[in-house]
Amino acid sequence: MAKSIAVSVQVQAKRFLGATGLLFDKLEFELAEGDVLALIGPSGVGKSTLLRMIAGLDCSYEGDILVHGQPAANAPTPGFVFQDPRLLPWLDAVANIRAVSPTTTDAEAIELLAGMGLAGYERTLPGNLSGGMQRRVALARALAVGPRLLILDEPFVSIDRKLVRGLQDVVAGIIERHRPTLILVSHEPQDAACLADRVIQLDGRPAQIISDDRIEISRSVRNRDVILRIADQLGGEAEANW
Repeated sequence: MAKSIAVSVQVQAKRFLGATGLLFDKLEFELAEGDVLALIGPSGVGKSTLLRMIAGLDCSYEGDILVHGQPAANAPTPGFVFQDPRLLPWLDAVANIRAVSPTTTDAEAIELLAGMGLAGYERTLPGNLSGGMQRRVALARALAVGPRLLILDEPFVSIDRKLVRGLQDVVAGIIERHRPTLILVSHEPQDAACLADRVIQLDGRPAQIISDDRIEISRSVRNRDVILRIADQLGGEAEANW
């Protein structure tokens, strides 16, 4: 049975205010329900802007973006984890979750945090949490809205790569338990290969899709061949000991 379409991107043109050139020109793709997409490409190509458009936060473009059949701006709120965790520093972990989802009870917030491996840190302020722990709170907060669409913008940036694997496992657990449609932006081939089942690469100005690949991989297995192929697409190198 064919999956329903979760996200349809049909952008005819996107430019920044005052800019002479286009950021996107006829950018088109669809995501099926439950797809896990890694969106890759060089810095400045427009990945974060595209995420904001899909989330309905940026509506200044020509064309249509539909999320579960509705215009992105009118669709149910997606779970969105930004590059910066954006936690409110005066609120503890539970209160940060409830700030974006007031209907979430303290008990539900505590359960979400436990699922992120943060049992015992429920009443801790962000300033007393490590960068990786703050990202986990941000993930729990994103899940609190019960999203069918989860958007992660560089969720592992500025975190030691030795700690990233733990966060990758957290995200993999979210995928297995909640089955959201998920869009991940990352510069690291390991992130794409370990979490995604589809990789779209953007490049150029205006940005174009230069590759769109399905990945057949068990998320419980570190597939070196896939990692090396994506690293080659990114023009970088995979970790030698991966």
